[in-house]
Amino acid sequence: MRWWWFRIIRLPRRFLWIFALRPNTKLVSINFPNNPTGSVLERGRFDELVGLCRKRGLYLFSDEVYRLIERDESIRLPQVGDVYERGLSLNVMSKAYGLPGLRIGWIMSRDRDVLQRMERYKHYLSICNSAPSEYLAAAALRGRIGFGRKIVEAGNAAMREYMENLRQRGISS
Repeated sequence: MRWWWFRIIRLPRRFLWIFALRPNTKLVSINFPNNPTGSVLERGRFDELVGLCRKRGLYLFSDEVYRLIERDESIRLPQVGDVYERGLSLNVMSKAYGLPGLRIGWIMSRDRDVLQRMERYKHYLSICNSAPSEYLAAAALRGRIGFGRKIVEAGNAAMREYMENLRQRGISS
């Protein structure tokens, strides 16, 4: 089902305002899989967006906290930080790993200068993370723990059963 899709249209320079890309734009921010819809940008459109940002020298910030728990793994996008030199990928332990209490997250990028500047801000804003949270996060990232995928699969199975029940009763098409 496609209710909403991000569309990249090639227009003459004078119409770029439609995308709110002004001469002083420095960063484009995206969120896929989208919260709350779960929508994922098609790979071709994703590549076009990366190309547009590359051409304009823009940073591309990607909130990827729902990555790895897509409803359909075959449509998973690569991490922006992996495919674009000015890409910034945000992730956390709370969604895909099912560990919200840890309060651990990270930014991934190939732009070392930006990462160093972000690190300075982080040190300015907080002293340190919780040591037990860091230990558990490292264990989850090594694949020892993590419940996000199992929770999503159980939820999807329950939703399919619910929708089938509605169809059998003639309530839903």
